[in-house]
Amino acid sequence: MPVRILPIGPSTKITQTLVDDAADPITLERILRRCIQDGECLIWTGGRATQGGYGITTVNGQPVLVHRAAYDAFYGNLPEGSLGHESSSVEIHHSCINRLCASPLHHTPLTRKQHNQEHVELRMVA
Repeated sequence: MPVRILPIGPSTKITQTLVDDAADPITLERILRRCIQDGECLIWTGGRATQGGYGITTVNGQPVLVHRAAYDAFYGNLPEGSLGHESSSVEIHHSCINRLCASPLHHTPLTRKQHNQEHVELRMVA
């Protein structure tokens, strides 16, 4: 499927639905403006974290991994103070296995043990 560049603002059906349903629509819209659609994934085109190849943005002036910020903006239920990955007991797993995907529909909160198990199972399938 060809990559489709999203126009500025959430004017496509998928992004408008996500923003309309978001707990924090302003933050989610800001994230989605920097994405391109590739199939069902919304690929972050902004800055990258130096380790791991994840997208990075800022929330309230603090650097945050894009998938964590998108998940929190959509669902609004990451535990208080856990947006920063390093200090959190909650990890966000990409069901699509694309580290740059910002679609909150592809993200699942897991404990570190569950997340590690997901990756072990993925390696067994590959």
